[in-house]
Amino acid sequence: FNLIQNKINTVRQSERVRLKEFLEQRMIGQPRAIDRVVFSYGNYLAFLKKQKNAAVKKKRDKPIMCGIFLGPTGVGKTLLAELLAEYFFGDRTAFTNIIAENFLSGHELSSLLGTSTGYLGYDHPTDPKHSNPPILDQRSIDRFAIEFFQRTVLDKDDNMKRMKWELKNYEKKIREAFSRGDVPTFQVCVRNLEEVQKRLDRYIKKKKGDKEFISVILVDEIEKGPHEIAHHVLLQPSDKGVTFLKNGRKTDFTNSIIIATSN
Repeated sequence: FNLIQNKINTVRQSERVRLKEFLEQRMIGQPRAIDRVVFSYGNYLAFLKKQKNAAVKKKRDKPIMCGIFLGPTGVGKTLLAELLAEYFFGDRTAFTNIIAENFLSGHELSSLLGTSTGYLGYDHPTDPKHSNPPILDQRSIDRFAIEFFQRTVLDKDDNMKRMKWELKNYEKKIREAFSRGDVPTFQVCVRNLEEVQKRLDRYIKKKKGDKEFISVILVDEIEKGPHEIAHHVLLQPSDKGVTFLKNGRKTDFTNSIIIATSN
């Protein structure tokens, strides 16, 4: 047991040191914020490592980190989220950026949390313009990690190339059918598109194995937004690790770093 524990501590320490050095080289004057992020990420890595050697697997019920950073403009609250995105995905824009004051009205909030049962866009898209999933949908928050995984692992995979070509082909057919009002063809193409997307998701899941898709979520100036944002992005994830959107779908935040900011 001591040997296993020592290996876990070694991996945890090396990853923590690497992340801490990366952040400290790019952010000056915020050691407490950096230490909190690094500490939370170290605990996350230790949990994953321990589960690989556990007879009974346990599921996390908390995000990697869920916190509120307070301070005036320019101290580095948003920069920290950008640096985490750069560290994990090589791109400072590869994180879910929620500007709270942009979701005050009902239709804007639906783009974040989805549409309630019976309203347009609840389940299947009937208009290509409304085919994007809600911002807090699982596909949306995992998008940057999946794209990074595709770039670094799957770009040379022939099966991956074929399924991506099928997706683009069906998307083109959906737009054409919608423009000419061909409802039967539109519905068939939507079903085929969803089937290919499911096959693609299963294939990615098979290729990634035990690797977890980490996501970075920033809620900017949370005090200016509606209470639904605090409920779905902070309260529910920090309590159960998941949240339920208005369309009934569940979003798992157990592999997410959630940062809320306020002045």
